[in-house]
Amino acid sequence: MATKWQMTDMYKQLEEVMKKCDSLSQEIKVVKKQTSQKYIKEIKQMKKEHKEEVYALKMEIKDLKDKNNKLNNEVDRLKKQLNNNSNNSSLPPYSDIKPNKKSIPNNREKSDKKIGAQKGHKGYHLSKKVVEDKISNNEYIHQIIPVGKISTRYISKYVLDIQINVIAKEYRFYQDEKGKYNIPKEYKTDIQYGSDIKALCTFLNIEGLVAIDRLHIL
Repeated sequence: MATKWQMTDMYKQLEEVMKKCDSLSQEIKVVKKQTSQKYIKEIKQMKKEHKEEVYALKMEIKDLKDKNNKLNNEVDRLKKQLNNNSNNSSLPPYSDIKPNKKSIPNNREKSDKKIGAQKGHKGYHLSKKVVEDKISNNEYIHQIIPVGKISTRYISKYVLDIQINVIAKEYRFYQDEKGKYNIPKEYKTDIQYGSDIKALCTFLNIEGLVAIDRLHIL
């Protein structure tokens, strides 16, 4: 049986062990807290860096999308430019891209004859009689242009041409009995273009003879 002194010694040892346990427990708590704070800080930093990286990638993707859209628009513009001609745009006819002509072999034997109509070949052209008949029927406007000293002896040569003049048709609208001017809606502006000149401009543009931006009256 343990003596009183032995019991006291054992009790002291137990108290020391318990104190050590409490001390270790406190140290563990401190370590846990420090460790937890450290990892929380590192996780926050990682989250911040990840967020910044994601934002940078999003901005880069947006920039690439914008550049891609611009390139697509430029490609579309160039395609339209290549497909444009004098028939579907205001481009003049000479700007049309001509297709590559196929090389056609010439199997004819080489000749010493000059290019063009050969001697003795009967030509076909408009006769004087046809022109003079049209002048008599008032189909052609007849202008006489004298060359040299005027006399009764001359030789006539005809040059067929056309003359386009701008006609300013002044419509004068007078007051009626009530003092009112009855002006139709088509005359809402002081100046407008007539149907004949509109038809001519439309024809010239549709046929590709003149670019639309060159069809001006004045």
